[in-house]
Amino acid sequence: MNKKGGVLEVKVESPTTPVSPQAAQDPKAIEKDKAVTNYRLTKDSAWGMVLVAFASIFGSLMSSLVNLLGQEYKIPAPTITFTRSLFNLVINLVCCGIVMANPIGPYKEGKKFLWVIFRGLFGGIQITCYFFAFTQIPVGDATTLTFTAPVITGFLAICMLHESWGWLDGVASCFCFVGVIFTSKPAWLFHTASLNAFYVMIAFIGSIAAAFAYIAVRKVGPTVSVFVLINYILIFTMLINIFQSYYKLHTFPWPKSTTSVKGWLLLVATSLLGAGAQICINRGLQLEKAGPATSMRFLDIVLSYVWQVVINKDPTDVYSIIGAILVSICLILIGLKKWWVVRKARLEYEKLLED
Repeated sequence: MNKKGGVLEVKVESPTTPVSPQAAQDPKAIEKDKAVTNYRLTKDSAWGMVLVAFASIFGSLMSSLVNLLGQEYKIPAPTITFTRSLFNLVINLVCCGIVMANPIGPYKEGKKFLWVIFRGLFGGIQITCYFFAFTQIPVGDATTLTFTAPVITGFLAICMLHESWGWLDGVASCFCFVGVIFTSKPAWLFHTASLNAFYVMIAFIGSIAAAFAYIAVRKVGPTVSVFVLINYILIFTMLINIFQSYYKLHTFPWPKSTTSVKGWLLLVATSLLGAGAQICINRGLQLEKAGPATSMRFLDIVLSYVWQVVINKDPTDVYSIIGAILVSICLILIGLKKWWVVRKARLEYEKLLED
């Protein structure tokens, strides 16, 4: 752990832990240095999980408002996505100025900058697909469908980042898939009305893009400001939706003059909530491993059903509730695992201090 360019750099992927020069010849000092470093890393990891949880709160509220704008105010998905991204970009550039971060990013570091670009591209595809799904199907069901992303991320983390993925993460993945089945209610399995297969596929494409986006964040590392990452996500999102709007609607993706004041306020609210969610998820992913961090975002699903009933006045069914319960169990398991790891590191640290 060190300071680089005023930004705290945490080495979370290295299999070895550096020790101080004074400890080089002292086995006990080496053991103590490793315990101290491990304790600090697990504390940062826990904060990463907390930030991802806050991202879930902000993101689920934003999804509910997007559904409201699409269903009640009849604003097209490209317009909602573009407007929200434009407002977010203004907010984010102000944040770059406050923290004195170069909004362009590490353009002189070729490989790292390429991963920043990839993060923006995949993030733009993810947001575009998700917003379209949110405007077409109930927000709780849409959110549940997007959460195949943690499972895909876990597999990609094994292949691309060489991260370990324990049996508990595998159990969580099973809960995820079963929950998705209960939510989408395919006609061949359920005798109730199923969701439109096209919208389900759009949500799934967004999940694949999200998985690659999360991997890109891990490749970039913690030395690049989250505001730089968000800049590129928003820019790519705007470009994608300009193209989509001209291709599909033959017009620029901007709200019509007939849009009510309440509609504009909701658009601004989605921007603020989106900014909070992006900041928390990007920083959280820098501090925590990709698999566990994205699993924590299952909290989105539980909250989205609450907002669906309370804000969108859209009742749900027993199958969706079962799906929400399954992913809630997953959330509890992941949280308990993280608590145990942090507790173990803290006890080892305190024991060595007493020696």
